[in-house]
Amino acid sequence: MALKLWKDLSTLDFENLDPHNTVALLPLGAIEPHGPHLPMSTDSLIAESLCQLAAELVPDDINLLLMPTSEIGKSTEHSCFEGTITHTAHTLLDVWMEIGESVAKAGIKKLIFFNAHGGQPQIMEICCRELRIKFDMLTVGASGWSCGSPEAEGIPDDERRHGIHAGQVETSIVLHLRPDLVKMEHAQNFEGLLKDVEARFEHLRIIGSTYVGWQAQDLHPCGCSGDATLATAELGKIYTDHYAKGLANIIKDVAEYPLEWIRSRADWQGVQKVERKA
Repeated sequence: MALKLWKDLSTLDFENLDPHNTVALLPLGAIEPHGPHLPMSTDSLIAESLCQLAAELVPDDINLLLMPTSEIGKSTEHSCFEGTITHTAHTLLDVWMEIGESVAKAGIKKLIFFNAHGGQPQIMEICCRELRIKFDMLTVGASGWSCGSPEAEGIPDDERRHGIHAGQVETSIVLHLRPDLVKMEHAQNFEGLLKDVEARFEHLRIIGSTYVGWQAQDLHPCGCSGDATLATAELGKIYTDHYAKGLANIIKDVAEYPLEWIRSRADWQGVQKVERKA
């Protein structure tokens, strides 16, 4: 592993970086409620931890720069709960665009956004596209769920579909990473809107291709969805290891991606002129 922390490098270090073989990795989290049993930092903790664990699995010949975690995300859907710290969607897009621009100015052309908060993938996708357009960068958006789910026993089908926030899996991951932050005596089965919508409607879903706009209090009075009482640290380790391995594979793919495949407008216009002459 050739992991370096962005914040620990000097200007000389940046001058000597190889843009073709350097990957910047930006963990994206949030500071928002995760029920009475998990900390506000849950998403940021998961994003940063998975990036650190994935870095240990990356080959030594890849120069990986771990950036400071973007801890404050777009959590307006949780704004009625005390403790939420949030940007608006527009502000967060501006923040990430400016971070991406700083990466480009440092001479680095490959940037991975790794997100652990379900309320901001759309912003991440727009940001990746805009950075590609403006700076000819290879920008990749990923998350734990990009890696699929591991084979694990003890997760009911309902929980796999409905446990989207502070449920069995997320609580298990925090139990594995930081058990001191989990108050299992306050864990509940936060059953609510997702199950009701699925039972009543054929097409509408809270999460899916045809989705309803929602706020956290719509899901459940505690703003959660899923059965946290089923959580175990052992299950958390299974998911953590699976996600870290998946992210490591994404990092390897990005490192191998040829920058020549990123065509500038001038390159494309040149191709068109040649074709017209032919």
